[in-house]
Amino acid sequence: MESCENAGDDALLELADYCHRRLLYLNTEAAEDVKFVDRNAEEMLSRNGREEFGDKHAQLAFSAATCALTVVRYLTDYMEELPPCVMARLLAANDVPMLLIPLLDARPWVRRRRTRLPQGPGSELGAYNRPSTSSKSAMVTEVFCDGGIWREQPRDERLRLTQQDAQVWLALYNLVMAPLARQSYEWDDHRKEQLAKTRRFFNEVLFDQLPPLQELSRAVEEMQLGGRAPSDSGAGGRLVMEQIPVVRERLLKVNAGRWHELASAACVGALADSTDNRKAALAQAQAMLRNFDLLELLEETVGQHIFDGERNKGGEEGVGSPGGGDEPSSSNGAASVTSERFRPPGVTLEVRHSSGSAGDHTDEWYTYDLSVDTAKPLQEVEIADEATGNFARGVRRKLLPPLRARASEGGKPAPPLPCDGVAKVIYRDRSAVAAFSLPSQAVLNSPTEAFLDTSAASTKTCPTSLWVTMGLLATEGVAVQLKLRRAMRISAAHRDAKTGKLHLYEIAGAFVTALI
Repeated sequence: MESCENAGDDALLELADYCHRRLLYLNTEAAEDVKFVDRNAEEMLSRNGREEFGDKHAQLAFSAATCALTVVRYLTDYMEELPPCVMARLLAANDVPMLLIPLLDARPWVRRRRTRLPQGPGSELGAYNRPSTSSKSAMVTEVFCDGGIWREQPRDERLRLTQQDAQVWLALYNLVMAPLARQSYEWDDHRKEQLAKTRRFFNEVLFDQLPPLQELSRAVEEMQLGGRAPSDSGAGGRLVMEQIPVVRERLLKVNAGRWHELASAACVGALADSTDNRKAALAQAQAMLRNFDLLELLEETVGQHIFDGERNKGGEEGVGSPGGGDEPSSSNGAASVTSERFRPPGVTLEVRHSSGSAGDHTDEWYTYDLSVDTAKPLQEVEIADEATGNFARGVRRKLLPPLRARASEGGKPAPPLPCDGVAKVIYRDRSAVAAFSLPSQAVLNSPTEAFLDTSAASTKTCPTSLWVTMGLLATEGVAVQLKLRRAMRISAAHRDAKTGKLHLYEIAGAFVTALI
C-alpha cells in the first residue's frame, strides 16, 4: 500500500491502463499464444531465430498478463484507499468487471494437450524417436505455474482453483461488493446479463475454497430476482471529471517513427555482446549478490535487535527467575519465539562411527545441530586458488556448540565425536561428506564407573584442542571448521566397545563457509 501511495496518481493510472491491456490480451490472443504445438526433432532443428524469438515473446507476454491479473486483484483490495481516479479508470473507462467474467470460462492458463504414451520395446528412447502412428496417446490437462512452467494437473485436482482463477474471483468480488464500487458502477441490462453467467460456477466446492463468494452469489441472485442492483448509483445527473494517463501517450508521440532507430542504437550499445557490457553485467550480478547478503544480514540484525528488545523489556517487567538470576522463566515465551523466527538456518552434522576393523562398516552415532551465532556478524571472504590465480567469494558464519541434545533424546548433553567416523555436513541446500580420524586413548579407569576421567598423564599426549575441517569448498561449495576440545570427563558409554578406546573430543565451536 505504501508503494501505491508513493507512486502518485499518474503512475497508478498508467498501471491501471497497462493491466487493462493485459486483460484484453488474455481474452483474445492468449489462448493461441500458449497453445501446445507438438514438434519432432527435425522440426525443432529447422526453426529459425525469428520463430524462436516469436515463441519467447508469446511466453513473456502471457507471463506478464498473469502477473497483471494479480496486480488488478491487489488494486481492488485497496480500492478505497487509492485515489478516486484509479477506481474510475478501472470501472468507468476500462470496465474491468466485464473483462474478468469471460476469463472464468475461457481460463487461458489451463490447456489440454495430447501426449504419446510409451508402448513396446524401445519406449525409453523417447517420443520423438518413434513414429507417432506406433504409440498410443492420451489427453492431459496442464496448468500455468509461477516461473512460466506448465505443470500437469492430476485428475483429483481438477476441481481445485488455480492461482489465476482465485485472482479473478477475488478481483470480481471486490469490484461488485465494495461500497464505493457500488456507487460508481452502473449495472445496465447488458452488464447484469454478463454477471448472471457466473451463477453456473457457484457450488459448494467453490465456496469451500473461497468462502467470500457466497456473498457474491447472493448479490447475483438478488439482481436476477428483480431486486435492486448492487449499484446504488445516481450518477446520471452528476458532473464527472476524469483524470487521464499521459505518460505512455507522451512517449508514443515523442518517439513516433523512431522505434527502429532506437532499437538499432540499443543493439550496438547496451545490448551489444562486447567486453565492456560483459564486465558491466558481471559487476551488476556481483552487486546483486552483495545486496542479497546485505539483506540477509539485515534480517538477522533486525531480528536480533527485536529479540534483545523483548528480553530487556521482559527484564524491566520482572520476567525472569524468582531469584533474579540469569535464567529466564518459562513464561517469557515472546522473546524465544522472536529469536527463533529471525535465526538463520544452521548446520546439521550427521555422524556415523566406523566400527569395522578396516573402517568399511559404519553405525549411526549422533546428529549434531549447530545453530548460527547471531551475535557475530556475517563475514565476506575470498578464497584464492594459487595454481590458477582465480578466486571465489563466500560468506562465513560462526556457529554455536551443540550444548544440549534434542528433546526426543531427553535433553542430555551432546556426546563427543567418535575416534573414527564419517560426517555429513548439511547447510541450506548444500551438503558434503568427509571421513575423519581423531586421537584416542585406551580406557584408564574401571569400566564399571559411570564417568571416566581423561586427565591422567597418559592422555596428555593427546592435544587439548584441535581444528578439523569437513567438506571441500572448491568442489562441494561448503566447508565446516570444527573446534574440538578434549573433554575432562566423559560417560563410560561413550567408548569404543571393541577397542576400548575413549572418544575424547567434543565440539566446542565451529565456523561454516559457503560459496556464493
